[in-house]
Amino acid sequence: MAQYPLQEGNDTAIADGLNYLLSGPAGLGQDFNGYEQWTPGYLTGNFRIPYTQLSFDRDCTGTSGNAFVSANPNAKNIMPGMSVSGYGIAGGTTVTSIGGTTTDGIQVNLSAAITQDISNGLTFSPNPVPQLFVDNIPCSSAVQLDDYTFQYNFTAPVSPAPFQIGNNISGVAWANDWYNDRWPRQGVIACTTTHVIVSTTNYSPGKGDDFGGGSVKYFVTRDVPDVYAISTDCNSKIVVNGGNDRVFISAQLNNKITYTATTPSDLSYGVAINRYKGYPNNDAANPGYVFDLDKLIAKRVYTFSGLTGTKITLDNIETIFSNFPDTNIAPAYYWYILDVSYQITNGGDLQINESELGLRSMSTQTVKQ
Repeated sequence: MAQYPLQEGNDTAIADGLNYLLSGPAGLGQDFNGYEQWTPGYLTGNFRIPYTQLSFDRDCTGTSGNAFVSANPNAKNIMPGMSVSGYGIAGGTTVTSIGGTTTDGIQVNLSAAITQDISNGLTFSPNPVPQLFVDNIPCSSAVQLDDYTFQYNFTAPVSPAPFQIGNNISGVAWANDWYNDRWPRQGVIACTTTHVIVSTTNYSPGKGDDFGGGSVKYFVTRDVPDVYAISTDCNSKIVVNGGNDRVFISAQLNNKITYTATTPSDLSYGVAINRYKGYPNNDAANPGYVFDLDKLIAKRVYTFSGLTGTKITLDNIETIFSNFPDTNIAPAYYWYILDVSYQITNGGDLQINESELGLRSMSTQTVKQ
């Protein structure tokens, strides 16, 4: 243990003090970060941000019979098409447009009149909810747009546009094998009712086109464990400076899972804290970090047997990781993420349709030993 003040000739105390200094800054939390959200967030399944589409809570006022409310202090993140829920709001109500400034805030126009006077918080949620399973969509062709970008053209229009930005979709039954299998990393960069465009981070010239037809689909449910962890918005980045540092972690996640299965299926649902290590991306124009999985820190697994039905929602599943240390960790920049996974364990045909995240949080703190 380092001593102060040092006594002349005490070489051991000098060495201890120097080692302690070199091990990094002292303190009970020289790097403290975290995340908390209680309004619903809907999992996208993306390999990259956005990991969820968020709901937003706003203080609102309104008079019974009017088809609008005033959001205070602003209507930031509220967009036409969002669904609205809360006291005085009829089921199925959506936002039709954002109006001007009122004496009480910003006017938000609704698809239905409010049923009671309102002076409370309302929740504005994405509509439609992101889907984690999109079955095969027939396509007439697949073409290369440039050395990184490729386009699938649907045989017939699909409404609404079936894929979200960042989805890691898969091609199926294409003669040109380049267009088969899963698109990792960037994934979908644009989607309309007539086509979807995907991008890869790898330089890929001369892959050619395919006019013979095939299909595209999207799914997050797997028949092998832990291969495709799905990140949530519940995550935290932190710096470890010295070999004596410990990172203390706590996390909580509430999840309502909606599934479809035509044959009895067994589901294994996993919740894990994974540690990702950051490396400089060596991009002078857009400097930053890329993160690779470094270690599984903690995990809970829940099993369900004989599931059948169409878009059935399981009861809320709450997972809590109490405060605990991550030890023997080398100095670096880390990203702790609360990941989930869905696995079929008996060969059934279950697919996860939606995942609604409720109250969730994570905190990370570096403490020097």
